[in-house]
Amino acid sequence: MSEKRGMSRAFAALAIALPLSAGIAAAAGETPAAADAPHSALSKLKISGAWRFRNEVWDFFEPSGVAGANNTYDFVGSDLRLAATWTDDWFDALVEGQGVFLGNLPDHATGGPTEGPLGLGALYRANNGDNENEGDVYLRQGALKLKKLGVPGLWVRGGRLSLSEGKEAISAEPTLAWLANMRIAERLIGPFDFTYAGRSFDSAQVSWTHDAYNVTAFGGKPTQGGVAIDGMDEIDDIAVGYASVNLTSPSYAKNTAARLFYIYYEDDRPVDNKPLVMLDNRPLAIRQADVSNISIHTIGGDVLQVVPTPIGPVDLLGWFAYQGGDWGSLDHSAWAFAFEAGLQPSKLPWKPWLRAGFDMGSGDNNNTDGDHETFFQILPTARVYSWSTFYNLMNSEDAFVQVILRPKAGLVWRTDLHVVRLSDDDDLWYFGGGAAREHKQPGFGFGGRPSDGKDSLMEVLETQVSYNWNDYVATTFYYGHMFGEDVVESDFSGKSANYAFMEFTLKLPPMGPN
Repeated sequence: MSEKRGMSRAFAALAIALPLSAGIAAAAGETPAAADAPHSALSKLKISGAWRFRNEVWDFFEPSGVAGANNTYDFVGSDLRLAATWTDDWFDALVEGQGVFLGNLPDHATGGPTEGPLGLGALYRANNGDNENEGDVYLRQGALKLKKLGVPGLWVRGGRLSLSEGKEAISAEPTLAWLANMRIAERLIGPFDFTYAGRSFDSAQVSWTHDAYNVTAFGGKPTQGGVAIDGMDEIDDIAVGYASVNLTSPSYAKNTAARLFYIYYEDDRPVDNKPLVMLDNRPLAIRQADVSNISIHTIGGDVLQVVPTPIGPVDLLGWFAYQGGDWGSLDHSAWAFAFEAGLQPSKLPWKPWLRAGFDMGSGDNNNTDGDHETFFQILPTARVYSWSTFYNLMNSEDAFVQVILRPKAGLVWRTDLHVVRLSDDDDLWYFGGGAAREHKQPGFGFGGRPSDGKDSLMEVLETQVSYNWNDYVATTFYYGHMFGEDVVESDFSGKSANYAFMEFTLKLPPMGPN
């Protein structure tokens, strides 16, 4: 381990140890008496933390490209976070440490060239030293926020931050808030917290809010993360910029939320001292010879609307994005959109919410014309929009229906049926959640399998039950079954796949001011 790497881990371990020791002392009643004084320094300090443990079970599509490839396995993951927050009149300060452990990662869980990784277990193993058990400790967040800048509603913050595009100004209306959090936010930039390491950004952010209007901008570089658990290092060859104008429940439209946004993404990483090999439908030799970088501009917007009706509220959602720029030596031009609607019948038991929608990202129909037309999903929290993780928004059409049931406080049961097709049968079946590593293989952050000129991908039937037992304990169970269609059949010998997990989350009782 290099001296720089050792020092980074030492500082990250200290960031975790200090809040933990303070929390233990407070829980034991050893906090100095001065902390009880309403205006003491310690009254501004809050300690928080959470531990998440998940057991994942995979039964991926049966491969045929490699003899003995392991497509059926289970593994465990653990994610511990401890944070200290200092809240003052003029500024807020945050330090959060994170410790990650992965156990029983599968061996030989990669198929042939057209099959690739057989589930997330294979990706975790390939990106973390190729060992059965892996762990790391690092600084997840370290930020300073300045609040009194002479303009009401204006603040700036900088440092290592967790960023979620689309969450800049969440409406207080419950349905609008759920739609923004679960169906809009993090489609293109997010912390990818479903994975154990997640993703942060070394960045600066400015926000100004006036009445129901918000303007936000940030720029920076992502850290390693997602399927790569060595999250201390920054990916310094990727640059990201974001700006948005948000409208949240204005006085003249209290059941409306809307946003316009712009994103800039640049990626010129070398991988293993060679130019980054971009993922697209061109032959490998041509992609390897393309030494130009990726530079993409994305503009878009979304509108959320709740319409009260005699039988219950109806919700409507529209989201779109258009991209232009350079994909290596190719001209990049792509688009994506989503239309969704829901109904919450007010007189039925278990508070049902019935929803349906259609999400689509463009594909490329010609790999020799000098254009790249596959929508690029940038750095998303991909699992929000594909619970199964078997596909993403690149070259895909996802028609779905979902039923959300809320039988009691804290209990949510959601079941989805998805019919997934490729937007263009001359392009690839894409998967993944964005760049995870700096200069090492596997490298790019997205994967792709050939379509063999077919477009019918799969149907997905999935269900998830989440229950918050109290303020400190929560459990989640997920099961999804994939019915593979023509594209799957062209790449795999089996057309059926299953994925399930059980997750436990324990939160540290808050210590500090309410």
